[in-house]
Amino acid sequence: MTNKVLSNESKQENKNKEIIIKLLLDKYFYGNSNEISFSKKDCKNLNIPEFDVTRIIYRLQ
Repeated sequence: MTNKVLSNESKQENKNKEIIIKLLLDKYFYGNSNEISFSKKDCKNLNIPEFDVTRIIYRLQ
Protein backbone atom coordinates (compact mmCIF):
# COMPACT_ATOMS: atom_id res chain seq x y z
CA MET A 1 0.00 0.00 0.00
CA THR A 2 2.81 2.45 0.77
CA ASN A 3 4.32 1.83 -2.67
CA LYS A 4 1.07 3.02 -4.22
CA VAL A 5 1.10 6.18 -2.10
CA LEU A 6 4.72 6.88 -2.94
CA SER A 7 3.99 6.28 -6.57
CA ASN A 8 1.18 8.85 -6.54
CA GLU A 9 3.40 11.37 -4.74
CA SER A 10 6.16 10.72 -7.24
CA LYS A 11 3.78 11.22 -10.15
CA GLN A 12 2.60 14.51 -8.67
CA GLU A 13 6.17 15.69 -8.15
CA ASN A 14 7.05 14.80 -11.75
CA LYS A 15 4.00 16.72 -12.94
CA ASN A 16 5.07 19.71 -10.83
CA LYS A 17 8.59 19.49 -12.29
CA GLU A 18 7.17 19.60 -15.80
CA ILE A 19 5.03 22.63 -14.96
CA ILE A 20 7.99 24.49 -13.45
CA ILE A 21 10.33 23.61 -16.33
CA LYS A 22 7.74 24.81 -18.84
CA LEU A 23 7.35 28.11 -16.97
CA LEU A 24 11.13 28.61 -16.80
CA LEU A 25 11.54 27.86 -20.50
CA ASP A 26 8.71 30.22 -21.41
CA LYS A 27 10.30 32.98 -19.31
CA TYR A 28 13.65 32.34 -21.01
CA PHE A 29 12.43 32.22 -24.60
CA TYR A 30 9.90 35.05 -24.33
CA GLY A 31 11.91 37.31 -22.02
CA ASN A 32 14.14 40.23 -22.92
CA SER A 33 17.36 38.71 -21.56
CA ASN A 34 18.93 35.41 -20.67
CA GLU A 35 18.13 35.95 -16.98
CA ILE A 36 15.06 34.37 -15.44
CA SER A 37 13.34 35.71 -12.36
CA PHE A 38 10.94 33.72 -10.24
CA SER A 39 8.67 35.23 -7.61
CA LYS A 40 6.10 34.20 -5.02
CA LYS A 41 3.48 35.36 -7.50
CA ASP A 42 4.70 32.67 -9.89
CA CYS A 43 4.19 30.05 -7.16
CA LYS A 44 0.63 31.24 -6.63
CA ASN A 45 -0.05 31.14 -10.38
CA LEU A 46 1.27 27.58 -10.56
CA ASN A 47 -0.86 26.42 -7.62
CA ILE A 48 2.16 24.62 -6.21
CA PRO A 49 3.24 25.29 -2.61
CA GLU A 50 6.26 27.60 -2.40
CA PHE A 51 8.26 25.03 -0.44
CA ASP A 52 7.73 22.43 -3.18
CA VAL A 53 8.73 24.89 -5.90
CA THR A 54 11.92 25.76 -4.01
CA ARG A 55 12.75 22.10 -3.47
CA ILE A 56 12.11 21.20 -7.11
CA ILE A 57 14.19 24.09 -8.47
CA TYR A 58 17.03 23.12 -6.13
CA ARG A 59 16.88 19.53 -7.40
CA LEU A 60 16.78 20.66 -11.02
CA GLN A 61 19.92 22.72 -10.49
